[in-house]
Amino acid sequence: MFTTSPSGDITMMMQGLSQTFRIDGKERPGVLGSTMVWTETGPRSWRTVYKMASVDNNIDNFTLSADGQTLTMTTDVLVPAKSRQTMVFRRASGGAGLIGTWQTKSLQPSDNSLELTAAAGPRVKVHWLPLDGTAVVTPDGQEAPITGPASSVAPGMTAALKVTGPRTFDLSMKMNGANVVSGHFTVAATGKTMTASSTFGPPGPTEEHVTMAFDKY
Repeated sequence: MFTTSPSGDITMMMQGLSQTFRIDGKERPGVLGSTMVWTETGPRSWRTVYKMASVDNNIDNFTLSADGQTLTMTTDVLVPAKSRQTMVFRRASGGAGLIGTWQTKSLQPSDNSLELTAAAGPRVKVHWLPLDGTAVVTPDGQEAPITGPASSVAPGMTAALKVTGPRTFDLSMKMNGANVVSGHFTVAATGKTMTASSTFGPPGPTEEHVTMAFDKY
């Protein structure tokens, strides 16, 4: 969702997180401890460069279709390894340009991965990609810090894991105490696949609900 204020500021709300900017090439605070720079690259295209610790982290390129009804966002992830993801949105409301509400139409491909390994304690070591963050958590829901390169992980990120059944667990991520994402995970009886019902953002009207599927490799 993109909304504009009388002052000319634009607020983007996506996956429960918001950031306010202007398309003027100036660096401003972004989400999850990043900074961002928005520029116009054409009559219907825009570019956002995100940095962490002054290092380019990822770049979003937005392209609006000629009829103004389809928005394509191509994300180039730069760290820890280069990858590309494309999301296509259809307009749900609003007028011309970016401003309005957009509904996800497709996502290709998704390089997100979640690695869980046993650690002493008993504890569980959780590693996320492309975030490149790691947390060592207990299975009782206590929060633990997420650590990683400064170019990927900002201070204040925490995670918590709680085992809820023989093949189920809850896993959440917070930034300075505010929910980033919380999910309920179910591992198939075969142990080869896993599904997650996740909520992005803090509780309220802006939170988003997503169902994800994982394959073991």
